[in-house]
Amino acid sequence: MKPKGFIYIWLIANILIVSIYSLGGFDRINYAILNYFYYLSSKLDFSEDILVIGITDKCLERLGRWPWDRTYYLKLFSILKKSGAKAVGIDILFSEPEGQVDRQLAEISRELGKVVYSAYFNREDSRLYTPIPIISQNAFGVGHINVTSAINGFIYGLPVSLPYRNEEIKAFSIKVSEAYLDRVIRDMPREDNNLLINYTGKRPEVIAFSDVLDGKIPNEVFKDKLVLVGVTAKGLGDYFLVPSYEEPISELEIHTNAVNTIIKGAFPKRIPKRTVVIITLIVALSFLSMKERPIRILLLGLLTILISFRASFTLFSPGRIIFDCFPIILSTISNITISTIYGYFKDKKKVIRSN
Repeated sequence: MKPKGFIYIWLIANILIVSIYSLGGFDRINYAILNYFYYLSSKLDFSEDILVIGITDKCLERLGRWPWDRTYYLKLFSILKKSGAKAVGIDILFSEPEGQVDRQLAEISRELGKVVYSAYFNREDSRLYTPIPIISQNAFGVGHINVTSAINGFIYGLPVSLPYRNEEIKAFSIKVSEAYLDRVIRDMPREDNNLLINYTGKRPEVIAFSDVLDGKIPNEVFKDKLVLVGVTAKGLGDYFLVPSYEEPISELEIHTNAVNTIIKGAFPKRIPKRTVVIITLIVALSFLSMKERPIRILLLGLLTILISFRASFTLFSPGRIIFDCFPIILSTISNITISTIYGYFKDKKKVIRSN
């Protein structure tokens, strides 16, 4: 193999690798590595200011079949109002009217002051399901509860906002956080309009909805807290695969992790693909200059693979900076292979000439 032929093969291989990476061809592998990093890395704790009231299996046994009459929520809101809860997020759709109770619910929502209701955009019928007007008009706000599934089926983030007709519907997690923090959140890092979630890997402590209604939870527990209410019962709500958890978690738990990410300001950040491409090509150039030294290339390659993997993990834990190391690893392996083949043909050519 001539030196010029080696350069052509090297160039084609590396351009092919970075092109496939840029088009998302290695996303499954990069997500698998990311999941492994989540599993190994140190975990974020839940803020003590976040409380979760769950509609559990126990609640269904105590209060009856789902869906419940809204008088239960009216009673819950009365308790939270007396308790001095600072902000309340309701991860339950109130898209159909139920009569006089709706007016009462709207009134106590207005009195509470910082109640955020949920909306859901159904992609199958392109319809946004929102709370009925009397409820939404008396709330602090309405936020969508849609999440974004990656190519491997895991949920790493959620849309910051969804366009609908002539307006943008902010994420439920963001609206609840704004209600609690008393400010509009503008400085969130995002990836393709998605908020990346810093998962804790822990299940939040869930207070049973029925225990609150039965007076088993002291009122002072909720004072100045951010309270999230939703479904956690198995078989009733949606459950999703997320990194750092060994089993699927409920949608409410996803939003709890998202709210925790926001109020703690612990946002994961992804290094752009174009930056990864540039680094990959720079590393590859170092191999091109050593094409006639196969032993050094092998040692350099093994060191490069080790350093790139370690650097990627170090950036992620505890900083949650996501750096895709696989393109560098694959490029390095291809460079070692091409150099080995080049050295083999060069040595073979020397043997032929000497004979």
